[in-house]
Amino acid sequence: MIALVLIYFMGKLAHNNSRGGIISRYIRHLFHIMLVLLGLSFLSLAVSYHRPLATESGVKLPPIRDDFPNIIFFAADGVNSANMSIYGYERITTPFMDSIAHESLVYMNHWTNSAKTTGAVGSLLSGKYPTRTKVVFRPDTFSGKDMFQHFPGILKELGYYNIDISLRHYIDSKDLNMRNAFDYANHRLLNNNYSLVSGFFLLRWPSSVQFIEDNWQRLFQRLAHLSGYATMFNPHQLVNQGEKVPAHRSDVDRINQLKHQILHAPKPFFANVHLLGSHGKKFDYEKPIFTKTKEQADHWMLDHYDNAIYQWDAYIREIYQLLDDLGELDNTLLIFSSDHGKRHKINETLPLIIRYPNQEHTGSVTLASQRMDIAPTVLSYLGVTPPQWMDGHSLLSRSKEAYPIFIVSAAKQQLIVPGKWKVSANLIPPFYSLGTISMAYCGILYSVDINNSHHPLLSYQRVHAKTATCPAVDLEPELAYGMIFTHLKDMGYDIAQLNLDSRLRKYSVRLE
Repeated sequence: MIALVLIYFMGKLAHNNSRGGIISRYIRHLFHIMLVLLGLSFLSLAVSYHRPLATESGVKLPPIRDDFPNIIFFAADGVNSANMSIYGYERITTPFMDSIAHESLVYMNHWTNSAKTTGAVGSLLSGKYPTRTKVVFRPDTFSGKDMFQHFPGILKELGYYNIDISLRHYIDSKDLNMRNAFDYANHRLLNNNYSLVSGFFLLRWPSSVQFIEDNWQRLFQRLAHLSGYATMFNPHQLVNQGEKVPAHRSDVDRINQLKHQILHAPKPFFANVHLLGSHGKKFDYEKPIFTKTKEQADHWMLDHYDNAIYQWDAYIREIYQLLDDLGELDNTLLIFSSDHGKRHKINETLPLIIRYPNQEHTGSVTLASQRMDIAPTVLSYLGVTPPQWMDGHSLLSRSKEAYPIFIVSAAKQQLIVPGKWKVSANLIPPFYSLGTISMAYCGILYSVDINNSHHPLLSYQRVHAKTATCPAVDLEPELAYGMIFTHLKDMGYDIAQLNLDSRLRKYSVRLE
């Protein structure tokens, strides 16, 4: 509109000065240039036009009930199940979870879908592969229809009040561009209503609107920082501060937020809680259990890692007790999990412990499961058929046959200054932040490293014993790699540049 007004006045000015000299010619040239730019702008809008996105999930919903349970996803960052006593660890790191194991369904063979928290949180909340959403590692965000197709959006349609307690600028749902997802996120109420104008453009030109929003946010952050109004934060620094994390960004603050929401949020509510005390390289917790002090002389110290896991267990006890005191325990579905292994490893199993209301499902499960199975499992429990756009399986109704689990790792990062990273891999579009794609199947992890997509490195390793539902004979590596390449192709990646035929012969390496 402003451009049209300017062109109108430029046209009037050019007409009034049509008989002048240099100035009038300059004005006419400028007028013509502006006309060309305006034409190009309209052409760009026409080319980038997108059929209006659906803002609802498209899921056939059951009648809204008064007895829907509250739901709490209670995750701790980077926890290996092997370091939890509920999974057989020799140290008693999870005494409370041990005590409620008989009330819960414990999954013994649970895997991530992403080595990085960004992709792992994305797969948890969307029920989709990171390769489908292209959300692998920051600054990746949801885009297009993925902005609206997610688990919390379905819950909102069922009448849930949604709460996100995690970390701003890193895995915050709003920062990840999840639309119509949460009502509250990290100390702020979110407005999910759009004006007529903004909604019109968002649904038809989602990429352009996102580009404008991102750049406006960055401009505002820089101006606020320069003016002293607010400090800019590096998300990589925020998650790597260990015992020096500021109180208002600590797990203590997150637990206090959760307690407040349990007491005051409308019912039913869904809370997605992600603790970071166990993230590393140094660990944050309240009280040392396996050490004399909290002082950490080195990175990734095992005793302090176990302290952080013990702290997570203590927080679970606090929340469990609060729910019990309020009479809400058997009206709440509790899910305890982690996003990826310690130090972002993908060859270690993760915890998944689900306490259903009234202990409806209990025991242990040895079948392999994955993080993006959690959302469809909860939907099934609520009586909602998981949508076709979810890639995950309901663990309540899945077949007993093993299925491949695809796991992404981010492009290799090179540390320049502590807390400041840059991508150093030689990647060609469309891989971008994707560095390695792996497949866990029947005890073997097959991986294709595409950090240099012209020279992919293929490897495989046994990561656990076979389960009873697996075929007697292992997959041949070539067949497994073929499944990985097919997955990439199905997810929209151009794999032609990988030059796969020669790599299958040259780079297949068994790791011990």
